[in-house]
Amino acid sequence: MKLLNMLAVAATAIGLSVFAPVGTKASNLVTNGDFEAFTGGYNSTDPSQLEWGTHTGPDYTNLTSWQSGDGTNGTGDDRTGAGYNFLVKNGTADTTGSYSPQFGQSVTWWGSNNGGNDVITSSSNGGNFVALDPVFQQGPLTQTITGLTIGTVYELKFEWAAAQQYTYDGPTTEGLDVTFGTSTQSTATVNLGNHDFSGWMSETFKFTATSTTQDLVFMATGGPDKTLPPFVFLDGVSLTAVPEPSTMIGSLLMFSVFGAVWARKRFAA
Repeated sequence: MKLLNMLAVAATAIGLSVFAPVGTKASNLVTNGDFEAFTGGYNSTDPSQLEWGTHTGPDYTNLTSWQSGDGTNGTGDDRTGAGYNFLVKNGTADTTGSYSPQFGQSVTWWGSNNGGNDVITSSSNGGNFVALDPVFQQGPLTQTITGLTIGTVYELKFEWAAAQQYTYDGPTTEGLDVTFGTSTQSTATVNLGNHDFSGWMSETFKFTATSTTQDLVFMATGGPDKTLPPFVFLDGVSLTAVPEPSTMIGSLLMFSVFGAVWARKRFAA
């Protein structure tokens, strides 16, 4: 009996003083990673081209907690950093699409509703998603993440898909470069056939924090050029701290100790 009491007390002490509570879910450090929160938009209600540089105001979308482009305007149609990026309502990509106040026209993507080869499906998250152009006015999508612990490993999860702008023809390539702080990782490159849609893919990257505040940056990549506009869709972004090994071992040890106590009591009875 004394042994059982000692084991129970020890296990409780382990759980309370050293290790994280079992079943605690890590907090998502990304705000609005599902892209549902926004203001403005086409006719002040519908998702549209994201604000960038001095391109703000009526019909542009302000995507809560995110910045499109690098804040500069540059020159020419291919100005890097501008951000030809859009918020798109689920189910509209190959119908009404998203509106570009910069050019005064709707932007849509090849899908089964307009003669494309594939159904543009929803991500597992559903709802709105972001469309990023990697060749025409290529610009980043950025969120500043605070409250980080230097040296801690963080797990980034997101879904993405490869698509092509409607009315343009030819095969394209698509991918994403993801930067967190000073470290960059890249997805595989998708080779997309004419008028195709890749379907949604899940991605997981791990980054180690080097500062308490870091920018999380998504930059679409692809080609061949602006005459065959490739696009990258993005949704369901989350960033959580990875439990330290000692925490996981401690949780297992706590389970083992309580299991041994329970088994001993059962057989003693």
